[in-house]
This record gives sequence, C-alpha cells and structure tokens, in this order.
Amino acid sequence: MNMEIKKYTLSVVKFIVLLITAAVLFAACEEEPSPVLWDEYQNAGSEIPVVESVLPDLAAWALIDTITINGKYFSTDTSSMWVYFNTVEGKIVSLSETQIMVRTPSLIADSVVIKIVKRTADKYVAYNYQLKEGVGYYYPFLKEETPKAITVDKDGNLYVSLLIGGLAGGVHKIDKNTLEKTLYAPKGSETNWSGLKFAGTQLYGTKNNRGVWKIDQGVAPPNAPWAGPSQGVDANVLDFDFDQNGMLWAAGAHIYRINPANQQAKKFAQTSASIKSVRVFQNYLYVSGTMSGKEGVWRYQIISADELGTQEEYYLLSDHFALAKAQGITIDADGRVYLGTDNADPVIVIASDKIGRPMYPASLPAKATWFAWSDNQFLLYSKEATATDDNNKVVKVFAGINTAPYYGLGL
Repeated sequence: MNMEIKKYTLSVVKFIVLLITAAVLFAACEEEPSPVLWDEYQNAGSEIPVVESVLPDLAAWALIDTITINGKYFSTDTSSMWVYFNTVEGKIVSLSETQIMVRTPSLIADSVVIKIVKRTADKYVAYNYQLKEGVGYYYPFLKEETPKAITVDKDGNLYVSLLIGGLAGGVHKIDKNTLEKTLYAPKGSETNWSGLKFAGTQLYGTKNNRGVWKIDQGVAPPNAPWAGPSQGVDANVLDFDFDQNGMLWAAGAHIYRINPANQQAKKFAQTSASIKSVRVFQNYLYVSGTMSGKEGVWRYQIISADELGTQEEYYLLSDHFALAKAQGITIDADGRVYLGTDNADPVIVIASDKIGRPMYPASLPAKATWFAWSDNQFLLYSKEATATDDNNKVVKVFAGINTAPYYGLGL
C-alpha cells in the first residue's frame, strides 16, 4: 500500500512538472504585443485610428497653436483618446470620430512624433511633425538685470532700459542677428526710462518726469530735457509716440503735443488721469492707464496738431478684471490693441469690436509692462517679477502678424 502511494505521488509530481514546462514553452512562443504606449491600452476590439491630414501640415508653434488632426476611427469619448507629442501629452479641445483638435504642449523640437492613442485599439498611429518656439525669452538677462522700457530701431534691433542690481544701468542694445548685448548709452540722472522710441535714427526717452530727452549713443543723457517745462511740459510724462506728420505725443497726468521743429508743447489737460503708455494709429491717439479711478484704454482722434477729439472709452479693464492694472499698449497691423496687465493672463487683445480676450490663455508669463515688436511677427514685452516668478525678462510671443506702423521709424 505504501509503495502504491509513493508511485502515485511521483506520477503527480511528474505531471505538474510537465504542465509547467509546457506553459513556459507556450509563453515563449507567443507573439510580442503591439507597439502601444501602455499595456492597459492593449484592448483590441475597435478600428485603429487613421490619420488623413494634420493642419498645419508640417509644423506648429509650441504652447500657443491648436492643430487639427483629420481622419477616421477616432472616439468621441475624451477619456479614451490621447494625443502625445513624443512623450508629452497635448490638451484635446475638440473631439469627434473624424477630427481631433489638440493644443500643442511646451515642447520645442525639429523632430516630433505625434501619437494618437485610442484605448480600445491595439495600436497607436504616429505622425512626424515639428514644434517651433511660440513663447520664449528673447535674451538671457542676468538675474540682477531688470528690463524696463523697450523699443526697436528700423533694423529690428532691441533697445532696453536696464536696472542692474536695482540701480540705473543705462540703455543697452541687443543685436537682432547675433543677440549680442552692448551698452548704447550710459546712465544719466535717470533711474530708468519709462518710454523709449526712435524718430529716424534718433532715440528719445521719457522717465516719469517733466519732459522728453534725446538719448545719443555713447553719451550720458543730460539733466535738462530736450523738451521740458520751459517748452510747456509742466507735468510728468511716462510715454510718447510719433504721428504721421512727425508730431510727438507725450502723456502722463496730461497729454502734450510736442513739435520737434521747435520743441514747443501744446497741453491737452486731463482730469484724474495717470496715463502709462501711448500709441498712435490711423489718426487716433491711444492711451492706457487710469482715468477717474478706472483702468483701461482710451483714444482721441487727432484732428490736427492743435486739436484733439473728445475722449472715447475704448476698453475698460476694470469691468472684466476688477483688480488688474493696465500697463503698456501696442497695436498690430490690423488695428488690434494689445494691453499689458498684471493679470494672470497678462496680455489682453482688444479687437475692433472693443471686446478684449486674453492672448493665449494660461500660456504667457506675467506681468507685461512695456511692448515692442521684432520684424518677424513676434510681439515682445518686458516681464516684471511676480510673487510666483521672480524672473525679469523680455518675453517673445509669436503673434502671426506685424506691428502697426511706427511713424517715427517711417515704417
């Protein structure tokens, strides 16, 4: 009896060993799984997505563009579809069985593989692409360098009023081709310039004081302004611009028209005004800042060098962002107004219907103070440090459109 039990036990052991060996051999002969991103997506049962076109077809701007993927066998269930740029997930903003609209992530690369992943398909589909830098820093300023007012010359070189270690650092030029930074004009009595613009090859500046100064290359600006109190500028001005006829329009507590031929100013008195920025476009003077306790943008028709039309409320920032402060202003070739703010979405684009919308929501670093344009459809702005980001930089943003004319540059 004991011998029979022993034989039976040995038979069972041999059988189990044979089963295990067979299982191992069977597993080794199985096909490799299809190339999907994660095992959990290997749920065969529906058609594999097919991409027929991607728009734009070859490249897009990282972080700010939304691309359209056309095809078939997608899903309407947002919890079952993903779009990856290499390994970075894009945000799907619209989804149907034949089209996906996805926002590009913050990834910059000449070679990107777009992967369309569907939970119920056993393979993903890939598409080769390029993501260009849509938002970035124009120049790698040092930690102690704080850019203030900025402008460009007719060749597209950038000029920056810098604080260095909190002290006046003069005006610096950044070559548009080499990005080499050189000192253009050493500091004078100013702490920093609050406004900078060219008329031809002559650089002018304001510094929240009574007057406008000429700034010459290699020379510390004089204490006395080029046009100041003795010419009729009797209150502080922060910014200015030139019109089609060469007249200079400066503003702060009031608005002044200064004739460059004789530096004489004509005052257009304002009530309870704190104007921070000025731009001229198609016979209108646009200003941003505070009027009677409200933040926003206003404009005046330039009837002649000696006459302004009545004040027109253009956009009230206070009505939409109660705590936001208006900063710099600029305008593009189609007449859209760009308002810098200290809001989380720092640039508000105001269309001709006077409705303002954030430029690329949740994509731009705050806060936006002064504006300029590069000559390749990039908007530039000085970014001041905030409570959550202590970097002071000049930010570049692809706007997809050129600037409105800078009449002082003849452009």
